[in-house]
Amino acid sequence: MPRYEFSEGASNKFWEITLKGSDVVTTYGRIGAAGQSTTKSFESSSQAQSAYHKLIEEKTKKGYLLTAGGEKVPVAQAQPAAGELAERLSRIDTLLKDADPDAFASLKPGASDAALKPLSDACFGGKKLPADLLAFFRWHDGQSKVESLSQDNNRTPMSAAEALAAWQYLSDPKAEITRSFAKTWLPIFTNGAGDYLTYESAGKNPGALIGYWHTDEDRDVEYRSLTVWAIELEDSLAAEVKKRKKAPKKAKFELDISQTAWKKASSPDQATLTNKPVGTAYYYCRRFFALEHPFFRAFVKVAPDVWYFAMTTKGLNEAIGEIVTIANKVRQPMGFEWKKNDRFMAIEELLPGTVRADLTDFQTKQRKWSTAHVGLYEAEVKVFQAAT
Repeated sequence: MPRYEFSEGASNKFWEITLKGSDVVTTYGRIGAAGQSTTKSFESSSQAQSAYHKLIEEKTKKGYLLTAGGEKVPVAQAQPAAGELAERLSRIDTLLKDADPDAFASLKPGASDAALKPLSDACFGGKKLPADLLAFFRWHDGQSKVESLSQDNNRTPMSAAEALAAWQYLSDPKAEITRSFAKTWLPIFTNGAGDYLTYESAGKNPGALIGYWHTDEDRDVEYRSLTVWAIELEDSLAAEVKKRKKAPKKAKFELDISQTAWKKASSPDQATLTNKPVGTAYYYCRRFFALEHPFFRAFVKVAPDVWYFAMTTKGLNEAIGEIVTIANKVRQPMGFEWKKNDRFMAIEELLPGTVRADLTDFQTKQRKWSTAHVGLYEAEVKVFQAAT
């Protein structure tokens, strides 16, 4: 039974936790006393394991330290076995095939020794990668195209080569980045916009996953380990599979741009956008934050007051394809309704002056950022539902 202790000021407490099937048992009290126990039951052992790891993470954030042989050691030094991680990654594959076949198909085969060697040489002094990180890259070496694995966030796994390239760029003191970065952080997930979930290879929380945001200084431990990340993803996918099995079949959403003629457009006002017919599409392109490729942003009106949005670095057709993929997801789409958006960049981007103001703001506050707006284009595309 893992035991954690906290001694500070007048506090001298212990906390123990045990996982028994689908039950989580905790015992707590003053050091030297028997303490009291509570048991919480869950619907499945997977949910219990997720709660088990989350509770440990909460306690360690409060300053509790794991005890071993009478000595306190940082909890990050006692990582879950890589074998458990490999098992969960295998189950994630099985669930992902049902929950999101497109995302599963986008995953590449696991990394070879040759693919991992440059990463090992640069980031770990030629030593073998930590067992959990090795299991992660052996699972899948990135993706062939961007497909988020979970409805909970838009981060995607990176290949060993992509992780090394991002690490080298962010570690370079001459790089055009505006926020602090530690060389012990290896980016292994990205949202494609300069933000990462990094693996801490050494330091205060070895093995933990730390969020890196290029727009602020927050560097929180988001997952205590890769295993905790895998547990949450497995739970999310299991819920998605269950939801998909219960959901009635729906017509498949399609867009036909084969006969589309794009023309230069001026920024429409809200009334114009409201009155535009279903099938109206806009796109524009921009380059920013020292990224090699520009982003294409595409918007399509799919219902009287509903627009879908997607962006990609691979071109307009890819952006339109992403809109089709998004619209056909059972998961919460990354689209938005005109009056209800409060999370994503919305159709308001197209309003007069908005894009130009956005670019001016970038150039003023981040002088090293390179931005280029190549114009706004409009077209009518065919929107239809095809029976599945």
